[in-house]
Amino acid sequence: MGSVRRSALIFILYSSYSPAGPEVIEQALRVLQLVKAKKSDIDLHISTHDFGGIAIDNHGEPLPESTLNACKSADAILMGAYIF
Repeated sequence: MGSVRRSALIFILYSSYSPAGPEVIEQALRVLQLVKAKKSDIDLHISTHDFGGIAIDNHGEPLPESTLNACKSADAILMGAYIF
């Protein structure tokens, strides 16, 4: 049996163009913080990165290399709702 990781690196991604994204992420973060408070052996590292429309505005492309690399190194990715 493999070893159990005691920390999780979670990247939070959302587009500011989405009317639902920030609200979805806010509630999801509340749940994650409650889980962390109940389980002291869980260490969450949360980082936000641009994608989609806001990434185009800020970086000139919808999926910047920095966001892609961050996602590849994360244990999980939480993406808020967005509209195409």
